[in-house]
Amino acid sequence: MSTGYRFHIRGHLDDRWSDWLGGLAIERMEDGTSVLSGPIPDQAALHGVIGRIRDLGLPLLAVECIGDECAEVPWSAQPEARGSPLSLSDPHEQIHLITGDISNPTTDNKGDQSCD
Repeated sequence: MSTGYRFHIRGHLDDRWSDWLGGLAIERMEDGTSVLSGPIPDQAALHGVIGRIRDLGLPLLAVECIGDECAEVPWSAQPEARGSPLSLSDPHEQIHLITGDISNPTTDNKGDQSCD
């Protein structure tokens, strides 16, 4: 059984890429983005499509599950319920990422060895 997905990407993608992307329909939007949509048979195929979008160098803006198969997943099926190291006591608690300046990483390079 396939699940429908919609992929929003920045840039316009020509129709000829449809077959390479698993037969997804391509709709070019006026705002300069494209929406790829169609059924994806399983998680492996989903990751394959995402990888191919990456390989084209197109920024992936959003992935949306569409259709009846995309009903809300019960909290018991969330990652922490399966033994993930991420565990929130309150399911509505937000996760905030720590960000920093990665343009100038700090390292003293001690212990680095030459590849000569």
